[in-house]
Amino acid sequence: MFNPINASKEIMKYYLRYIETAFYINDNEYFDMFRSKLRDESYFSKGPYLDATDSFKAGKSLSELIDEGEVSSLFKNLNQKAMPVTRPLYLHQERSIRCINKGDNAVITTGTGSGKTESFILPILNYLFREKEQGKLGLGVRALLVYPMNALANDQIKRLRELLKDTPDITFGAYTGETEHRADKAYNKFVKLNHCEPLPNELISRDAIKDNPPHFLITNYAMLEYLMIRPDDNALFSGEYGRSWKFIVFDEAHTYTGATGIEVSMLIKRLKARLETNNEIQYILTSATLGSSESDNGEVIHFANTICSVDNFKNENIIRASRVKISQPDAVCSFPDSMYKLLWECVQSYNSNDILYDKAIKYFSTLEKGENIEETVFNLLSKDEAYYKLKGMLDNTTVSVYDAMHNMNMTAETIVAFISLASKGRKNGAALFDARYHYFIRTLEGAYLSLAPNKNLFIEPRKTYLDSKVFKFSVCKSCGEIYIEGYTFKKANSNISYFSSDMPDIEANEKTPKVEYYLLNGEKLAEDEKNSYTLCGKCGAIAHRYDMKKKEKMCSCGEAYHHNIVKVPNENIKTFLMGGKRLVRKCMCCEAVARNNSVLRDFYMGQAAAASVIGTSLYGQLPSKKMIIHTIPQKEAEEDIFGFSTVQTKNLQHTEIEKLTKQYLIFSDSRQEAAYFASYFDTTYHNLLRRRILVEVLKERSAEYRGGVSVSVICRHLEVAFSKYNVFEADRRKEEALKTFLYEMVSNERNSLEGLGLISFCYKHNDMDLPVFPNGETKAVINVLADSFRKKVAIKYENIADLSDEDKEFFQYSAVNQTIALSKENQEIRTASRDTWTAPTHKNLRTDYLSRLSHKIHETAWDNNKINEFLKLLWIKVFMDNGSIISDDNIGYRMLIDHFIVYSAFSEEIPKFVCSKCGKITMNNASGICPEFRCDGVLKPFDVDSLKNNHYYRVYTELDIYDLIIKEHTAQLDLETAKQYQDKFVNKEINVLSCSTTFEMGVDVGDLETVFMKNMPPTPANYIQRAGRAGRRTDSAAYALTFCRLSSHDLNFYRTPEKMIRGHILPPSFEVTNEKIVRRHVNACCFAAFFRLYPMSFSDVETFFMGQYYDLFVRFIRSRDEMLLNNLYDSVPQQMHKHINEWLDNLVSENGELRMVYEQTVEDINQLEESLRELVDNDTAACYHGAANIRNAIRTIKEINILTFLSRKSILPKYGFPVDSVELQTNPSGYGYNNSSKLRLSRDLAIAIAEYAPDCEVIADGKIYTSRYVKLPPNKKHTLLTYQYSVCKNPECGCINTSMKTGDNKGSCKICSSEVKSEGTFVIPEYGFVSELKAQKATTRKPERTYRGDVHYIGNSSGSTEMFEIGDTSVSVTKTIDDELLVLNNTAFYICPVCGFAFREKKGLREDNKVTDKSHKKQNGHICSGTIFNRQYLGHKLKTDVAIINISQPIEKEQALSVLYALLEGISSYYSIERSDISGCLHCTYENRKLHTTFVIYDTVPGGAGHAARIANGGKSAMIGILKEAYRVVNECTCGGENGDGACYSCLCNYENQKNHDKLNRGKAKDYIERILKNS
Repeated sequence: MFNPINASKEIMKYYLRYIETAFYINDNEYFDMFRSKLRDESYFSKGPYLDATDSFKAGKSLSELIDEGEVSSLFKNLNQKAMPVTRPLYLHQERSIRCINKGDNAVITTGTGSGKTESFILPILNYLFREKEQGKLGLGVRALLVYPMNALANDQIKRLRELLKDTPDITFGAYTGETEHRADKAYNKFVKLNHCEPLPNELISRDAIKDNPPHFLITNYAMLEYLMIRPDDNALFSGEYGRSWKFIVFDEAHTYTGATGIEVSMLIKRLKARLETNNEIQYILTSATLGSSESDNGEVIHFANTICSVDNFKNENIIRASRVKISQPDAVCSFPDSMYKLLWECVQSYNSNDILYDKAIKYFSTLEKGENIEETVFNLLSKDEAYYKLKGMLDNTTVSVYDAMHNMNMTAETIVAFISLASKGRKNGAALFDARYHYFIRTLEGAYLSLAPNKNLFIEPRKTYLDSKVFKFSVCKSCGEIYIEGYTFKKANSNISYFSSDMPDIEANEKTPKVEYYLLNGEKLAEDEKNSYTLCGKCGAIAHRYDMKKKEKMCSCGEAYHHNIVKVPNENIKTFLMGGKRLVRKCMCCEAVARNNSVLRDFYMGQAAAASVIGTSLYGQLPSKKMIIHTIPQKEAEEDIFGFSTVQTKNLQHTEIEKLTKQYLIFSDSRQEAAYFASYFDTTYHNLLRRRILVEVLKERSAEYRGGVSVSVICRHLEVAFSKYNVFEADRRKEEALKTFLYEMVSNERNSLEGLGLISFCYKHNDMDLPVFPNGETKAVINVLADSFRKKVAIKYENIADLSDEDKEFFQYSAVNQTIALSKENQEIRTASRDTWTAPTHKNLRTDYLSRLSHKIHETAWDNNKINEFLKLLWIKVFMDNGSIISDDNIGYRMLIDHFIVYSAFSEEIPKFVCSKCGKITMNNASGICPEFRCDGVLKPFDVDSLKNNHYYRVYTELDIYDLIIKEHTAQLDLETAKQYQDKFVNKEINVLSCSTTFEMGVDVGDLETVFMKNMPPTPANYIQRAGRAGRRTDSAAYALTFCRLSSHDLNFYRTPEKMIRGHILPPSFEVTNEKIVRRHVNACCFAAFFRLYPMSFSDVETFFMGQYYDLFVRFIRSRDEMLLNNLYDSVPQQMHKHINEWLDNLVSENGELRMVYEQTVEDINQLEESLRELVDNDTAACYHGAANIRNAIRTIKEINILTFLSRKSILPKYGFPVDSVELQTNPSGYGYNNSSKLRLSRDLAIAIAEYAPDCEVIADGKIYTSRYVKLPPNKKHTLLTYQYSVCKNPECGCINTSMKTGDNKGSCKICSSEVKSEGTFVIPEYGFVSELKAQKATTRKPERTYRGDVHYIGNSSGSTEMFEIGDTSVSVTKTIDDELLVLNNTAFYICPVCGFAFREKKGLREDNKVTDKSHKKQNGHICSGTIFNRQYLGHKLKTDVAIINISQPIEKEQALSVLYALLEGISSYYSIERSDISGCLHCTYENRKLHTTFVIYDTVPGGAGHAARIANGGKSAMIGILKEAYRVVNECTCGGENGDGACYSCLCNYENQKNHDKLNRGKAKDYIERILKNS
């Protein structure tokens, strides 16, 4: 049985054991302090919390409603498996049927798992059945079902397919972007996706839907927009088929927020005006999270009326879940704790109502036996005093299970058994309760220490401890030595330098200091005079230890506080371009080297690593099997004493083991996080599983392996074990076995099987005894030296299995075979894949070991010549003579794999030793010398008991051997792949799905009980939706586990997780009178009317703009067609009718928005055609290819669907979708303009400039794609839009200056006239990006990416300005339309202007902003002729509406940031704007010879949504209202103490501004706004 309390404890133990094992500190005192901190489990976890709700009240069955006459008797024709008419409905489903049957609208908000779909499908079906009874059921749409995502639409189709398969008269069909046009293509696609024939009543093609409109039409709001405009779809809305519309349903209505809500509201208003139906439309809204309680009904009604453009939603139309309140009887019983455990075990094991009743009646003699287990449990616990006590505790709240245990006086096992049993209890549709457990685990926030005499360690950031400074530290991954990190600076008027882990305050013109690292134990490298320093642990003073003037440069705190430390020199530090971090690549003590990252491990846990650890533990806690005991009556004949035979019946018990499938969902906030974690978790779990199975082989064959065993034998046995446990594909198990063992052979990890002493390796031909070593130690010496072949991976293993290059990269750095040459002289060419056995001029691992060993034995170390002579003799006399090493070229040698003997710790006790310094374990002890490179530790006997708490030791010996199949499920996948993974998950063929938001709402995931969220969701609504994916079964409690990563948002909710579990959720709120959005819908009405009048005009850009239709359209609009005007008056909010004629004029005037689009399009095509003519005249091969390319570009522009084109140009509604989205094409072809990949890698350009930039890596469906090309315009005469830019050096200004003129990035700032710093140029990659041809398998490596900077305002502020006084403060608000903001990638790139090949800037490459002579290939694989690469940044200009607020009260920039976010909160509240629909940045203006910080507020909706304009148009009264709302937000909050020193999620912090959380200060914003309002 899955015990959530015990599971939570075990998961936490597993997690903390991992932290303790992973972070080894080579200082016993500090390590003990660290381990002591880890014992505080309450710091690292919250919960489990118990959240229980009453079950849904049962209503009447469909059969009863048929008898009553409420619904049609034709419901009996439905598929009775999907909807049995005898099964009681939930009461809220019955209420929905009655409400909708009356002709009322309805809002169904009944929580997750409440059968919301049936609540609206059943009354709609009833309407259809009634029509059939009356002989009126003809073709035509009756119900439009609108979904926010195609995944939900597809899921609904699946449900209807099951429900309606026996009612062929009721038709249904989905019309989305995924629906094929023609019947043949649709049929092939359907069969491929669903592996069955389509039902005759399911319309699967667009043609079929248009010809025979289905009764249920399923779509999304964006496609509905297209349907209403396209003339071919006219039959759906008008004429014979348009008269029957009756229902419009919005599922997941809570998603229609902000500008999207306004857009959808306008769309529905237009739809209603467009329909020619004879019926009054009924509107149905459904959501699990639309308001938290009945107290929100007013807001729900307002939202429903607004989104549907009606005024007839009423309080009684809101259908909330009715829950069973089981009343406590007068007489209740008190049962012993043992009963609950006994009965739950009985339910689990026997699954027999008779046996359960026989056991239960012993505790409750008057117990009424139910018809089944569920009823018997219900009858028992409904008389239980404990049940009502727990129910009282959980009434509309959530409690810690430990509080519940304390109040109930129960143990963990008892309360889990009690809750599990209660969850099983059900009678007449009523359940005792539905329970859910919630558990939260947090990450580390780093590690910090103070020095003696106040020596201590902390795992939370702090600056001081007692009278000492606190420093951040990290440790060497190999030896555990401590390094402190921070910055050196001087205080004003002082000669003393100070060291601090916090970035010091710097003057305006000072350079930002670089982070420095110091080895804390300076005595270990006391001979390093150059880098030796003294640090004061009290004040932080630091000075060079051997500086003659040290006394003048050191503090007077006293010697007790002074400590010797050693600075890490620059040659040991590498600066990484991605993020610009300075990382230590080489340890000063053990000289371990990290190739691509730091050799130090800081005490932060990578989100993926921590989530993988927790996910592995959770997976291990899920039951993999279940024992079921069957009672079988058996008759036996027995003879009595007289010889007469009698038949006796005996109950025999048969035990059956049922295998269970472990499953859960993992949620991430972004598609890339979900994709990466799927690969990361798959890799880490299977690495653990490989070792676990290998250990199991060693255990099972311990007797056989006594005395040692060859690698070949182990690999054969490992292959058999892989088959036994059904891991890896059958035809790959031999290779996987070899890979697994080779990984162990060559690993130098502290936590490998060898590193933990579970296996050891010995050179096979090793029985000599050399006199230069003490008796018996020669073997150990030769083993150490032979190990060089293992550690270098210079092993010949092909006799076991042939491995591919990808296989080899599993256990070594590259696919190239590694070798060792005897000496340098033996090598013609030195390569990275070849090492040298001897080292005459320097030390290597072997010479270092022999030097230390000879010094210990002979008291004087051998000189280098003697050491190398010994190594040569060993090479020839031992390895060569024994045939142990072979070479393919007589230079580089590899050792035969079976010349190593493997010893198992489970077969025999071989003495092991551990180094006193580095902690490494070895079997090779020669005079106590540690074999590790340059380690001066002493080998001591190793006690295996010391590993009992080692995380990896426990995993390798205890992990449940159970395979794991994990897949990504995000919007990056094509429909076929996504559906395949979903179906396999439902069918228990996939164990774990790593999802983004695709599974958050309503998608069928089967009987799932566990959800793992690898970060805290953005809002309580998101949490409820995600947690609600589990717990769909009615007989067990669900479990939701959340990992809180290192972010302000996660840790804030971690402190009070109850706010996430049961947070208050308000319905969306918005006003429809948004001019910019309404105008787009007016345009849509105009085009729809025109296309109906001229159907041939509806096609593509060429048809509309290049022929007669554009002029016809202009005349049509100017004619003021009466039908069009009537339609507009019905579609536009009444208060905006006065603007209709003005908007129509603006659409088609000479300077109108459509005219500008028309002229630009015609010009673009004309220029391309001119270029084409020039190329055709030059009859060369290059020109031939160029001409083909341009023809393709012209065709691309001309053939763009006219609706898509007009939407991109902001003429038609956008529905919040990105306007400037670009692709990362993953299959370069020809010139890169054809992307046939099944992946859907598309991003808004503002995000793409960082995520898809060259050298960035994107993970999708288990592969890593590396971006390599910036796509260039097809016209060779054109280039990407390129801008010069510079940054003002004045720190009070800091504005970005841009220009398209070459050389215009120098001189003075356009704002304040200060000197500017030229940064170069940036380009706008509007055509997208193309990846390298070859994709790699994704593993644990974090994909490379770059980062974008802040948003900057670069507009001209030339809009209309409102000026007014608020008390003694002057305020001006400037409104600009289609203004510009800029976002840049922080990294520079070198881009080939010929083909777009690009790479990011690396250290030392910058030279006159160009790089030359880098050979490269074009996308088609041919060598590019380009030799010069231009140094450029990637940028994006956002076009949107802006309001610039200038306030005369002086303000510092740091304070201004807090005021900015206060204003945004105030604007959102005052205008009821969705907070995510607006954002802001700071900008400077120069007035009266002074710089003023201004607040730039902009619409985040593509193309603008008119919110910024409302701020400017509101004038003084609106600004006062905004300021008052902003003041309320910062005044009512209590965070940061009395002075408000800080901010939280109740005031200024939100999910999107996390990087600024440490800069925000509620008190400063409050003081500033208070000054403005003081005299208002």
